[in-house]
Amino acid sequence: MAGWTGSSRIATAKALRVLRDRGWIETGRREIIIRDLDALRHRAGAVSGRPLAEAN
Repeated sequence: MAGWTGSSRIATAKALRVLRDRGWIETGRREIIIRDLDALRHRAGAVSGRPLAEAN
């Protein structure tokens, strides 16, 4: 995942740990389960500075 996003493995692991600690995701072997999509969308909008388009 780090290579796919262009970040280091350490930075990716830290980011995933924060999301797990907040209860927004769960991670397992080769999988990520989203537990709080609204929180992730809100965080993504706050980081990018623009609202997210609604998925159909």
